[in-house]
Amino acid sequence: MKRVYRVERIDGLGMYNAACNCFPEAYTSLGYRDSPNRPTPSNDAIPYWELENRLKWFFGFSSIEQLKSWIDSYEVRKIMGGWNYKVGIYEVDEEYFNESPHQAIFIKSKAKLIQFLNLVEV
Repeated sequence: MKRVYRVERIDGLGMYNAACNCFPEAYTSLGYRDSPNRPTPSNDAIPYWELENRLKWFFGFSSIEQLKSWIDSYEVRKIMGGWNYKVGIYEVDEEYFNESPHQAIFIKSKAKLIQFLNLVEV
């Protein structure tokens, strides 16, 4: 069993969802630029990630440390927390999970939500 930490709202909308694209907006508002530490899944060589699978595989992290490496600004976590983003902690069987040094993907429909943490407090 693997644990996944996903930044999302209670309704399941993630930080890169086309409906809001909140994470880049939060960084841009503070004058930050993109980082090579935040590659797209297709540029990160994660097994099973292909554009046509983006509705099946969901973006997350394999640890709190990995999450904080991605969202490395407390100010950004605070802005996103104000937009009602939390850290959803999921458990999923290994066959529905893949990771790289930067991020993880998982099949959310096969995962069990354990709890939510406050994004600002991680």
